[in-house]
Amino acid sequence: MATQYVFHLGNHPELSAAELEAMVGHAVEHSGNVALTRLPEGVTPHALMRELGGCVKISEIVGVGKNPLEIIIETLKTKVPEGKIEFGLNIYPFNKKALAEGIRAIKEELKERGRSVRFLNQEENLPSATIEKSGILKKGTDMNIVTLGNRRFVTRTIEVQPFDTYRSRDYDKPMRLPHDGMLPPKLALMMINLARHERSEVSMGNKRSRSDTLSSPLTLFDPFCGSGTILGEAMLKGMKAIGSDVDANAVKAATKNLSMLSETVSAMLQEPHIFVKDAIALAPLRPPPDLVVSELDLGPPLIRPASITRIEGIQNNLMPLYRKFLNALAPLLKSGTPVVLAFPLHYAASTSPTTAAIPHPLRNLNQLLQETGFKSHRTLTYHRPAQAVGREIRVLERLPSFHP
Repeated sequence: MATQYVFHLGNHPELSAAELEAMVGHAVEHSGNVALTRLPEGVTPHALMRELGGCVKISEIVGVGKNPLEIIIETLKTKVPEGKIEFGLNIYPFNKKALAEGIRAIKEELKERGRSVRFLNQEENLPSATIEKSGILKKGTDMNIVTLGNRRFVTRTIEVQPFDTYRSRDYDKPMRLPHDGMLPPKLALMMINLARHERSEVSMGNKRSRSDTLSSPLTLFDPFCGSGTILGEAMLKGMKAIGSDVDANAVKAATKNLSMLSETVSAMLQEPHIFVKDAIALAPLRPPPDLVVSELDLGPPLIRPASITRIEGIQNNLMPLYRKFLNALAPLLKSGTPVVLAFPLHYAASTSPTTAAIPHPLRNLNQLLQETGFKSHRTLTYHRPAQAVGREIRVLERLPSFHP
């Protein structure tokens, strides 16, 4: 039986789980911020971690169903046979009391056995970024008690997301467009992975397979490329990146940013093709792109949740743009071409100071997609608590029956 691993998902677990399923090629068992699954043949946890945008760490199972603290103690003694033991302890789903009691019990037991102990955390689960920065996986270890359904696993962290790499790609760009939505590289990567999976399913007759992701390079088109975030993540995956934007300054920024990316990455990246073009007047690409991934115009930036009246006014102005864009895009694509788009998800101000802002998705979006030749397979949400405008991620397919 193939080895199973626990994947620790980021702040958007549904989106992260969908990406993970796309990459492993089958449904995964998940609850809250953890998922359990086996890996495809020939794929290592290290390699998969560097392909995922929504997974913050991967852990291997070291025990099931027994006394978790005893398993942890024996694992720590084996991992660090002498000297001070440094490690983190995490509980999923999080339980502050259980974490404190577990840390205290492990510390007392190890001290009785003559071992010095240093915990990196006390009252909260250890952030994955701290695991990476501390180097704890080299000089100690990070342990997890994971409850999934009626089973309890003890796991040891073996891979952590390379946070500094994503941070550098986000904040060290030569040119930024502060007036834009600033699509995070990790979200761009998740969207690409979702699109790539949809293409694999279409090409294999709806049989899930990773074979399409490992064959000849795919061509990705982003018609709202902005400063080039999606194009850059596509290039790092070995894809041919094509981008356009109505704003000449955006095209200039994307060109400069991707040029720097190519210079700083040791691997040979395919040179992107970026040009100025209004997305509502797209011309045919030869050959047609294999994937379309883009964050659309999200409308005016909002510092805080707005009134429903204002949100509806913004959305009423955006919907004609989306219709014209989709009508221009559909004829350029082959039947079955995957399209993953980020639409705005506005949050309306609550009438109560104690109630969170209320999501206000675009009205009649499903109808618009169908009328313009697309089938929606999945709707996912990306939203940070402080944001007034999140993203509604739509995983689409160009319908074969559509005739413009």
